[in-house]
Amino acid sequence: MRQLVFILSFLLIQSSIVLSQKSTNSSLLWKISGKGMKGESYLYGTMHVQDESVFQMENAVKEYIMICDAFAMEVLLDEIDPVAAQNHMVMKNTTLKELLSAEDYDFLNEYMKEKLGQGVLMFNKLKPFFLSAQLMQIDMNKDKVLPMDLEFLDYARKNGKIVKGLEKFEDQIAAVDKISLKDQATMLMEMVRDTLNENNNMEQLMSAYISQDIELLYTITVSDTSLPAGFQDVFITRRNRNMVKQIIRFSKRQRVVYAVGAAHLGGAEGIIALLRKKGYTVKAVSISL
Repeated sequence: MRQLVFILSFLLIQSSIVLSQKSTNSSLLWKISGKGMKGESYLYGTMHVQDESVFQMENAVKEYIMICDAFAMEVLLDEIDPVAAQNHMVMKNTTLKELLSAEDYDFLNEYMKEKLGQGVLMFNKLKPFFLSAQLMQIDMNKDKVLPMDLEFLDYARKNGKIVKGLEKFEDQIAAVDKISLKDQATMLMEMVRDTLNENNNMEQLMSAYISQDIELLYTITVSDTSLPAGFQDVFITRRNRNMVKQIIRFSKRQRVVYAVGAAHLGGAEGIIALLRKKGYTVKAVSISL
């Protein structure tokens, strides 16, 4: 369940910026150059959370947004039609009560009463994946007004930058829908029980993120053998390949700051490795805070 935790969740007070001479896995910020690109672009790994502890590089990233022409993120969340989103997120032919055993349904109902003040009935038609996403946010700190990626999007828009999405919302929904509803329900219950048992490894993930160790983040993310077969390929690897195509296309037109979930950076099939395989130079940038 650690992978689901990270994906669902899932940045200078006068800092000096230098190319890192340390381990290549010790940065969340990367410079991309070469092969017909229009200047240097930058790649930053984010978390979709409002916890101030992960915003330590906020001002540095905003400086790069200011010197670049455009800002891109996985999906332009502020352009999603709420009605269309709701339609994609609900189940048409079944309910949570039908997907779960009576014991699990009652367990979830009591958990949600305790956490939300209301039972599961109001969420009975919501796809389990998206209910998991909502429940994951309950106990997380919300120091900031906006999650990190939305904070950067808002900043880019206010400063007149071109904004782009590397994916469409429908593409992300399609990835979710490749996980059967039954498997989503199983993942939901495992997440709830892990949370109650304080076994969801969120502290480990947050620590790795703050340490900017993208390879450790990737390892934690993909090491959960309880997830459905093919989950990593559908939700990480295939999307990485598609986002790399867009990064290359956009970067030939203007200098761009790319903000994507940090789990997409590391690994042999991560965005950094894929860009290098295509002949682009990708160098870690370290921020001295």
